[in-house]
Amino acid sequence: MGWSGPIPYLNIFAQEVHDINHKVIDERKLYGEAWGKARAALIVAVQRNDYNFITMLSKYLNNCQSDSDESSDSEIESESDSKTTLDPSELMNSNRRKKKGRPKGTDRIRYADEPSKKAKR
Repeated sequence: MGWSGPIPYLNIFAQEVHDINHKVIDERKLYGEAWGKARAALIVAVQRNDYNFITMLSKYLNNCQSDSDESSDSEIESESDSKTTLDPSELMNSNRRKKKGRPKGTDRIRYADEPSKKAKR
């Protein structure tokens, strides 16, 4: 199910879109399974008044956080090794554009027998 036309750059684009779609579908499936299991386990833990489930979740989160901290430390070290000078033009905010809004009201051409705005009855 891919584009196999004579234009090669469209083939690459179609393949990237295909890969992104599969990644999103896999993430949604994983999230659905995990949410279903966690919900069922939470219901059982609440019914049994069991705090073991909470401690298991806390341990899992702590392990994941420590793993991510270790990986972020190694990333920071590699970034500090490969520091480059930043171009000031990249750091500047982009130019602001005037927003499109309602046009200023223009007075319509009045009839000769109409009273002017200043004259009030």
